[in-house]
Amino acid sequence: LLKANFVFGGDFHAFAQAQKVHLRALRELSGQKKVTLAMECIESKHQKVLDRFISHKISEEEFLKKIQWAKKWGFPWAQYRPLFEIVKKNGWRCLALNEIHKSTSYKTLTSRDRHAAEILRAAYKKNRDEIIYVIYGDLHIAKERLPQLVTAKLPGSPRSLILYLNPEKIYFQLVRKNL
Repeated sequence: LLKANFVFGGDFHAFAQAQKVHLRALRELSGQKKVTLAMECIESKHQKVLDRFISHKISEEEFLKKIQWAKKWGFPWAQYRPLFEIVKKNGWRCLALNEIHKSTSYKTLTSRDRHAAEILRAAYKKNRDEIIYVIYGDLHIAKERLPQLVTAKLPGSPRSLILYLNPEKIYFQLVRKNL
């Protein structure tokens, strides 16, 4: 992790353990290197609202209302809250990456990846000494998708690490057992 410029972490949004894995990794980085946490769960148009939340200028309740968490993301806030708290605690920056479309297709997924890649490239150009830790769905972080879109156009061959969680098999085994 410490050698990477970008860490692309897979997120199975409905599986709480996915967010816990990233929290553990971020705790390991805490105090060792500055991190920018970049997240799919927030639309980029809400970056200013996110900045205000991270800097303690608005409450959690106001933040969730302004970004329409329940309507736009819909996965349990309690699973994601600790990620935002570690950002606040360490004085790190947090980036909103998502661009939500009305429909989902290969075309819109590609558009969302390109949008996120632009934000990530800009962040890297501003702070090359930081680790940019990206939490995004596994589908997006396949090597040929978001990681390639981000690093292919950057000078100096930035190092990236991809953390695939692949919890689908485990998740559906637990569902079949009503667990």
